[in-house]
This record gives sequence, C-alpha cells and structure tokens, in this order.
Amino acid sequence: MAYEEKELLEQAVATHQQGLAAHPTSKSAQCSLGCLYAKLGRRSEALAIIQEFQTGQNLGIVKP
Repeated sequence: MAYEEKELLEQAVATHQQGLAAHPTSKSAQCSLGCLYAKLGRRSEALAIIQEFQTGQNLGIVKP
C-alpha cells in the first residue's frame, strides 16, 4: 500500500472513531470503520467489530 493511501486511511479511521464517539450506535460508521481496519491490516480490530455485530453489542439491539 502506498504511503499516501495509508496515511489517508489512517485519517479516515480517526474521523470514524470521532463519529462513533458522538454516535456509538451508528451501524454504518461501525461497518465503515471495520472495513478501514481490514484495509489497513488491523485484523484484530476489524474482527472485534464483526463480533460486536454478531452479538449486538453497542448497536442499540436488545436481544430477547
């Protein structure tokens, strides 16, 4: 990955993290953040978001 592309992706991660801090139940922001983590090779962080989707944590979903 080119340095410039990686730098832009890291900036996008920071922006999405700020957005999630303001709106922690935003599914689209979490999904986008997970994709950014995956593109950057940040596997464990991407997998953590997938796990949150699977369990419904931090998404405003109430499990029966």
